[in-house]
Amino acid sequence: MNTKFIIIVLILMTIVSKILGLSRDIFLSHYYGATNISDVFFISLAIPTVLMGFISNGISTGYIPVYREVETNLGKKKANLFTGNIVNITLLLSTVVFLIVQLFTPQIVKMFAFGFEGDTLQKAITFTRLSVCGIFFIGVSSVFQRFLQVNDQFTIPGMIGIPYNLILITFIILSYTYNTYLLAVGSVFALASQVALMAYYSLRLQYDFTFSFTFRDEYVKKMLLLVSPLIVVSSFNQINQLIDRSIASTIIEGGISALSYASRINTLVQSLFVTTIAAVVYPRISKYAAEGDFANVKKTMVKSILAISIFTIPAMLGIMVFAVPIVSLIFGHGAFSDEALSMTGSALFYYSIGLYAISVRIMLAKVFYSLQNSRTPVIITSIALVINIGLNFILSRFMGINGLALATAISGIICMLLMVIYIRKGIGFIDIREFTISLVKVILSSVMMILIVYGIFNSISNHLSATVSIILTVGIGLLLYPLLLLIFRVEDIFTLYVGFKGKIKDSLQK
Repeated sequence: MNTKFIIIVLILMTIVSKILGLSRDIFLSHYYGATNISDVFFISLAIPTVLMGFISNGISTGYIPVYREVETNLGKKKANLFTGNIVNITLLLSTVVFLIVQLFTPQIVKMFAFGFEGDTLQKAITFTRLSVCGIFFIGVSSVFQRFLQVNDQFTIPGMIGIPYNLILITFIILSYTYNTYLLAVGSVFALASQVALMAYYSLRLQYDFTFSFTFRDEYVKKMLLLVSPLIVVSSFNQINQLIDRSIASTIIEGGISALSYASRINTLVQSLFVTTIAAVVYPRISKYAAEGDFANVKKTMVKSILAISIFTIPAMLGIMVFAVPIVSLIFGHGAFSDEALSMTGSALFYYSIGLYAISVRIMLAKVFYSLQNSRTPVIITSIALVINIGLNFILSRFMGINGLALATAISGIICMLLMVIYIRKGIGFIDIREFTISLVKVILSSVMMILIVYGIFNSISNHLSATVSIILTVGIGLLLYPLLLLIFRVEDIFTLYVGFKGKIKDSLQK
């Protein structure tokens, strides 16, 4: 199946999933606003996600290149048995993490949110003990997701957010009606639905589940060695969010929620475009790397970054200019106060500064992993993390929670720049002349689009409601931007347009 077609289908599916994700956050903000309850809920979700994410992200990232190697050397049956082994090891590690969290819940909660005290702390402890049950599904879900992707099955991994969000929305409503602790219970059921869906389709692909496992397998050992340094790298965003939320808990009530709501919007762009493109491209780059076809590795990498640029640059500029109206449109109702709107809008602005850089970093990291080079991204990410932590403490003193968001953006930019430098050292000379020309065109198109829609927004906002104004503005921007890309003859967009025009012409002639 054509790669561009797969990406378009996945983007459409992801849009549906993310609309539901936004709906989930809208329901949460409507009923709970940016309060201690929403703070507690976000922390209870973060604890199992981060703790297991260190393992699951590393495993899922290292799994694809090793699976390809097993399949190439030993055949598909052995590759599927290797997958079963990884699932069982993941379940074992999940059990260990679960027991640790249950035994030391108060200490772990204080580590994640050291500003929590009194009733807020007690609620967070209870929430966490419930939500941590979902830890068994987080790791396994990551492995099944990559198993399906490496077997060119992208549809199911792309739609797992749909049942997840529908279940969470249901439990948010029930929690407000009956008991707030149903928020934590709902998160467990939501995670379980993802595993159930992917396990069913994995079994149809001859995934062979057994209860035996071994660390002695040559390829398991190889993957564990590859994974160990990847844990920090692949969990970069989670670590940053953990640090942000921990410090935010000491600054202001609702600060964790404001950062979380802002991060959701910022991450939405990454999920729609960057994650989708990376999911499709990563197995292909890994295949080229395994075959020693570095020319195609470079070509695919450059094309992927250009595709990411086309989507993320206008989104970044748009979010920066319309941060407060966007937050107001999505969350500005119910229990979501004016103070919450101001906090979330400001945080979103500063987070968005690093949106493009973090998006490119995600793609470059995948290239390093496909080359089975984990050392370089580990070093670079570690440097960025140290910078982020230092900036967090410095900037938060002067800017509050806005300083936390800005620190994340700055560290993301530094991380991307370092990866750009070292990727060229790793794979040799990369011809970026055409890419640079296209990038300049994308930037010009994005800036022109933003200037036009900003003028339109200012004109119509005096006569229409804020909601109608921002919806119309976004709609105009979505129509105007592709037109500007065509006018500037941006390579990929213009090629697609010419091809589409040719097909229409042929069909009319017939």
